[in-house]
Amino acid sequence: MQVSVNGTDLAGLSLSRPTMQGLLAGLRARGDIESDQVVVGLRVDGRDWSAAELDDGFDEPLAEGARVAVQTDGVRGHARRILADAGGMLDVLVHASHEVAAGLQQATPQEANRDLYRLLDAVHQLLGCLCQVQQTCRLQTGVAGGESSALDRLDANLAALQAHQEAGNWPGVGEEIEAGLATWLADLRPVVNSMAAEL
Repeated sequence: MQVSVNGTDLAGLSLSRPTMQGLLAGLRARGDIESDQVVVGLRVDGRDWSAAELDDGFDEPLAEGARVAVQTDGVRGHARRILADAGGMLDVLVHASHEVAAGLQQATPQEANRDLYRLLDAVHQLLGCLCQVQQTCRLQTGVAGGESSALDRLDANLAALQAHQEAGNWPGVGEEIEAGLATWLADLRPVVNSMAAEL
């Protein structure tokens, strides 16, 4: 097996049919991957692994002659990239919020529920990333904590959305998305910028 970390070929690896998990643990144990580094890219036999492949193949044995390239970065450098991506995601979600709100006027309840679920799932994923960055990097600024937490505001918006949804009041859901969720997402931009500045 041929292994490189950040473009440097490694010698002296004595791993027989390792899994990706075992390989990465071995590289950390040898000091080839420092404790403050995170894996940001994996290439096996010239092909980048997706996050899904990494999850599915983490415990699968690697081929004996596999060529594995590992790319790492410091936690804070990785966090900076996440926050840069989060900024773009905010723009997309604000736009999607307006589209979903407008579409609720013509949508059937089934379509409306589907669109609302997709929107809220994307918001949930974004929040998970931001909370992870805040906790991992021990940032003072973030979406969690403080007297007027962004999460508390979101909870209030979601409670209002749910009340309209349960009543079958889709115009009310649309209004709440426009006045509540879309505004909340737009107001999250300075929080993301402050988190990035703190890094």
